Amino acid sequence: MLAKSFVLFVGLFQLASAAYWYKANDGNEYFIEASTNYNWLQAMDQCSRQGLQLVTIDHPSKNAALTTLLRSIFNSSPDLWIGHHDEFNTKSDKYRSWYTPYTGSSISFSYWGNHQPDNTNGGEHCAHIFRKADFKWNDGRCEAKFGFICERPHQSR
Repeated sequence: MLAKSFVLFVGLFQLASAAYWYKANDGNEYFIEASTNYNWLQAMDQCSRQGLQLVTIDHPSKNAALTTLLRSIFNSSPDLWIGHHDEFNTKSDKYRSWYTPYTGSSISFSYWGNHQPDNTNGGEHCAHIFRKADFKWNDGRCEAKFGFICERPHQSR
């Protein structure tokens, strides 16, 4: 009986902490981990271990499809890391450059929440979908622990 209880407990733990693949209405597929939290570098590593990368949101249509998908999964916006950073730029202005680590290119599309990015106390250098901004982005402290979204490298829009 104890062995069966242990197996049931382990099975429930795995179910509760599992990440899943989801398909957006534009055909792109995303691996979303929302139940276990990682800092930004750990999230990058978790994606990389599976041959994936943190999602790069580089076009309004990709953002719209991903936001629609996230709304269908979550009742409210969770904190989820995405693949953008500001190269640890200490400027606090909203218009400082943001990059994708996979190409080194600056991003030309963004979906920042109100008054973001703000680089609070000069320490917010990694982008995430923000629970307080209705699926819009925030610049967060890279050591903060959130879920994340991965995609296959070079996924088309």
